Amino acid sequence: MESIKRQTFQDFEVVVIGDGAPSRTTKIMADICDNDSRFYYRLFPKSERTGEHYRDIIIRESQSDIIAYICDDDLWLPWHLDWMVTALQTADFAHSMNYNVHLDGHIESM
Repeated sequence: MESIKRQTFQDFEVVVIGDGAPSRTTKIMADICDNDSRFYYRLFPKSERTGEHYRDIIIRESQSDIIAYICDDDLWLPWHLDWMVTALQTADFAHSMNYNVHLDGHIESM
């Protein structure tokens, strides 16, 4: 969540999908949502897969022109959204590079 909050582009909303999330996650998300009106939390029952159906629901409900995806174990660099928004001004689709960051500090391109 912190890497999202630190974006240089600040005009965004975040919908966190709790796909069978434990009560601890729900409590953490309640605190985040109470302190930042850009964050919303939607708790759903655990699905058979990894929440694709729930993401589809949220995407269909969205009224935004741009949708960005971040998984629970991902981090965004501070300029990620800014660069994506800029790229989408002249393109229909934009995708970023992915890297694995290991505990020992080793970074590898995917």
